[in-house]
Parts: sequence; C-alpha cells; structure tokens
Amino acid sequence: MQNLAILAVFATFFSGTAIAQKGPCTEQLIRDTNAKHVGGALADDVYVVSPAYNEPVIGRAEAERVGKIIHSQRTNESNGPNPPDHIVVAPSGDMAYAYGTRHISFNEKQGGKHVEFKNVYLQVWKVVDGACKIAATMTEREGQH
Repeated sequence: MQNLAILAVFATFFSGTAIAQKGPCTEQLIRDTNAKHVGGALADDVYVVSPAYNEPVIGRAEAERVGKIIHSQRTNESNGPNPPDHIVVAPSGDMAYAYGTRHISFNEKQGGKHVEFKNVYLQVWKVVDGACKIAATMTEREGQH
C-alpha cells in the first residue's frame, strides 16, 4: 500500500485536468491497451512493483525476464479483463494515470493449488519517442495492507 501511495502523490499533478483527446496519450488508447496485454506498452525504463516480485523491477527487459519466470510456474492463468476504473490524461496528452482492479486466477504447477484474487493497480503513462508508454505500474492484492 505504501508503494501505491507514492504513485498517488505523483498522480496529484494531474488532478483537475481535462481528458486529452489529441496527443500520444488518450483515454481511448489507455482503455484499448488495458483490454489487451499491456506488456507491449511498457517503457524501456518502466518501474514495476507487484506482490508477485520480491522487489521492484526496473526496465522492460527485466520485467519481461521476471514475468517469464513467474508465468512458467503457473498453468491455466487468467489475468483480465483489465478495464481502468478511472483515467486522467494531462491536457497536453503527454502524461496520464489510470487505476482499476483486475481478477487473477491460476494453478500452481507445483502442487496444482488453485489461486484466485483481485489486484488493484495504478499506472503512470508518459510519451516516449512519440508513443504513450507505461512509465510505472504498481499492483497490490485487494484487501492487503
């Protein structure tokens, strides 16, 4: 929860801003990206905090490497849908944040235990080389403190 609070402070820079309909970051792009797998939208220097990781992960390559290890330990994984509950885009369209919940379920390969829970997430988006990318994402199991 402390990590989500850090990004929430950052997100206050956007409070009261209008939704940008032009520019790389738009509400529709963020909704569409979250409807699919967001991996392709990660910035090269993304900062990822997740209960699945032992510590924060920095960088797209490292996030993908750690993600592969985690996913290799699971079967029948379901990770969505992932619609944001709220999106705020800077009027310039160069930054945004989104938050929401997603349902996750999987079976552990070792032992076959079924695991199911909801995650809350916060994403911060920025423009990189003219495209809107995820600069930071933090998740936490709902109800965990």
